[in-house]
Amino acid sequence: WLENPEFKAGLEGWKISNPQYIKQNAFGVVTLSLPEPKKYLALYQRFRIDSRLSQTPEGMDRTQPLLLQLSGIVRTFAVRKEVKDRYQGRLSLAFYDDKGKRININSIALPSHSSRWQEYRKVFKVPEQAASVRMNVHMWYATGSVQVKALHLVPVKQKAEAKVVQYVGLAIWIGMMIWLMWGYARSIWQTSKVTVLFVSVLMLGAIISGDMKQQLMNQLPELLFSMTSFLVVTQDMLAHFLFFFIAALVMVSVCHHKAWWQVVVDLILLGIFIECAQVFVEGRTADFMDIWVDILGVVTGGLVAWFWLLIRSFIRR
Repeated sequence: WLENPEFKAGLEGWKISNPQYIKQNAFGVVTLSLPEPKKYLALYQRFRIDSRLSQTPEGMDRTQPLLLQLSGIVRTFAVRKEVKDRYQGRLSLAFYDDKGKRININSIALPSHSSRWQEYRKVFKVPEQAASVRMNVHMWYATGSVQVKALHLVPVKQKAEAKVVQYVGLAIWIGMMIWLMWGYARSIWQTSKVTVLFVSVLMLGAIISGDMKQQLMNQLPELLFSMTSFLVVTQDMLAHFLFFFIAALVMVSVCHHKAWWQVVVDLILLGIFIECAQVFVEGRTADFMDIWVDILGVVTGGLVAWFWLLIRSFIRR
């Protein structure tokens, strides 16, 4: 369902940014060398996604997600990131709608050091509204070289077993969540009904906040993306910290039958469950940055709760 599923060999057919830094040897190996970290270096091709998909061809299972497998044989030389957590060298897929607006971008990070030839492979879900896809090999905010021997972009089908794994995983996740939340809900309800209402409002606020974030990312103009991305990510991190800060404080204060460290462990599990739910509900990999934020939020909330217990015991004396 790609109009041009086969990539052309070498540099022919590819578009290049800063061509003076991209070379090809006699064996077809393409080298991207970036001497200055502030420059953007990219090798890319763009393909149209067949519009006939929207007409639901006969015999095609529309319940199955459209998947693209991106793979490449790559090695790196002395790649150094100049800005922490920025692009050190990536293979990426960017999806665009019929108006040319970028929907999202998915990437495979390459090693930020010297490495041997290695195949990197990952499968990405194609958004329903995608009209074209652009494949990039790029470097940004880094110095060093990336060599590419082969690249492949092919459609793949989801195996039948994947649905079974999804449903079984979702059932296990729901069961663990019910078990965890039921214990707390029963103990909190017996102690304080106001706390139950407070936690319910907090959960509702998190759902509304998540929906607002999605709407912002989809609707705001491209020119404002960098600013809105900063605001949304900051809001998201604050929401994580606030949730676990309050949850740890409330649960340790109300649930006398558990020590503060037990509550912290439970909250860590809760955060991991919430993030891993993305695998089963949305069909994508859980965001490890979110998991780390969850854990940091739990630790912060746990420390505050521990100090609160110390202060409360001191006051009672």
